[in-house]
Amino acid sequence: MIAHFGYSSPKTSWLHNRWTTLTIFTLLYLVCCVDRFILGALILPIKSEFHLTDEQLGRLNLIFVLAYLAVVPVAGFLGDRFPRKWFIFISLIVWSVASIGSGLVASFGLLLLWRALVGVGEGVYSSLSPGWIADTFGPNLRSFAFAVVQSMGQVGAWVAYGGGSAIAEASSWHNAFFIAGLPGLVLALVFILLREPKRGEAEEGGQPAFEKPSRREVAALFQDKNYLLYLAAYALRMIAVGGLFFWGAVLLHRRFGISNHEATNFIGAAYFFAGTPGIFIGGILAGWLARQVRGAYAFWLVGGEVFAAIAVACALAYAHDLTTAKILLLTQMFFAGNSWGVISPVLFEFAALRTRNLAVALGLAASTLSTAFFGSELIGALSDRFGIGHALVVVPVAYVLAALCWLLLGVRRTRQAPLPTPLPLVTAGSLLQSA
Repeated sequence: MIAHFGYSSPKTSWLHNRWTTLTIFTLLYLVCCVDRFILGALILPIKSEFHLTDEQLGRLNLIFVLAYLAVVPVAGFLGDRFPRKWFIFISLIVWSVASIGSGLVASFGLLLLWRALVGVGEGVYSSLSPGWIADTFGPNLRSFAFAVVQSMGQVGAWVAYGGGSAIAEASSWHNAFFIAGLPGLVLALVFILLREPKRGEAEEGGQPAFEKPSRREVAALFQDKNYLLYLAAYALRMIAVGGLFFWGAVLLHRRFGISNHEATNFIGAAYFFAGTPGIFIGGILAGWLARQVRGAYAFWLVGGEVFAAIAVACALAYAHDLTTAKILLLTQMFFAGNSWGVISPVLFEFAALRTRNLAVALGLAASTLSTAFFGSELIGALSDRFGIGHALVVVPVAYVLAALCWLLLGVRRTRQAPLPTPLPLVTAGSLLQSA
């Protein structure tokens, strides 16, 4: 029986188990990433069919981002005040239908419109799902839960790039969009069976906060220097991650003369095989370290960004053969993945409970906007003028600047946060016992 405001009765079935919840959100994030990233596998055939410039190709990502940005602050605001379940359900339907619609287009203008609707659906989902997960898993397992979910970004990249380019080569890029949109509709029907957790349900002490955030609390979020550093670091990081992901296959195609399918298949597979281990290593070890050391999450992010920057810089400057370039890109993907499972936990260390959804939404807005303008549009414009190799210098520069912001945040956290109680490293046995 469903209680008032969308909260259900006490846990009575496997659907209300937190590991079932994690499984469903993991699959949802996989589908979300496939629908988002498949464009990167199809940009060369789309460019050929519609006779586009690199800057126009970047605009396909920009329109997605502008729509995403228009909805995430609203979604975050509503998510802190009302049940999140039906907002998420509608978002799943919207982005899935829009992905299918992207395959129906006969003009560049219509493709822009459908990609904008994909951005609307994913914006709502991305704003509200982290808070749901955080309300399901307490601090001891939270970084592990986010590592599991975030690892699907790498799997989604692999599926989108490998599968999307293969379908485009075998038949048409239109068909790739059709196939990508269908799983989201199926998962939407499963999602509505989940129990929505109460806000703060998984916090230590089990004291959920039902009150809506006040204007003063919202204003305090924008005055929090920790949060401003988080926004800056996250935005800069996503310029680097998004820029290389969107244009990496183009670099390999143009510099080494390999086919679009081979280039995109490598980028997708590399994100999976290098990025996924990085996510789990980062999520588990950073979570353990954060229970021992003040500011550990932020300092962990510093290391990941610096090593990723070095790998990309070497790939651009010294990789004169395909094998060397691939090894360096794999290295970058490992260290970029090493940080993914830590992005949300570092925010939840200091973000107030009642403004958590808004804090997540604004972080997504800042990072996505920077990715669109600098990671796709700017790099595309620079590529048209100077070549893709020179344009991608933006990537290591953004990584280094992000590392500086994470460093400042880590220093502030060491001065503000009490030393946490040491806890053991999360193991398979401890996970089974807590299930």
